[in-house]
Amino acid sequence: MDTESALPHSFSETILLVDDDAIFRGFCHATLQHLGYTVCVASDGAEGLNILERERGRIRLVILDLLLPGISGREMYDRIREIDSDIRVIIASGLDFDAARDIFDGLDLSWYIMKPFSIHSLSRAVRNALDSRSAP
Repeated sequence: MDTESALPHSFSETILLVDDDAIFRGFCHATLQHLGYTVCVASDGAEGLNILERERGRIRLVILDLLLPGISGREMYDRIREIDSDIRVIIASGLDFDAARDIFDGLDLSWYIMKPFSIHSLSRAVRNALDSRSAP
């Protein structure tokens, strides 16, 4: 079986990727574009919120790192929920859950992906979040 064709692809959705790591952003951006998604990219929370406001109604999913400069990923998560509670949010973090419980406390981790992850894990997480009938 061709593993490329087995990857879940886009149905024309737009994703916002917010992460301060340029290498991670590049990997995710290229992967998601290859899978057919339209991808907006931000390197910090303030930029991410500006894009979210500007693209309101188009963005269906945010892939969000929790450790961001300026506006934290945690604060951005709360602001996303205020702006549009239907937007899906995948938390993408390299933090150890047990060591960073205070950061994770109160977050809905229905869609959580631990860094580093594979193209297959990313494509499945994105498709699962987008295909879910209700936002957490």
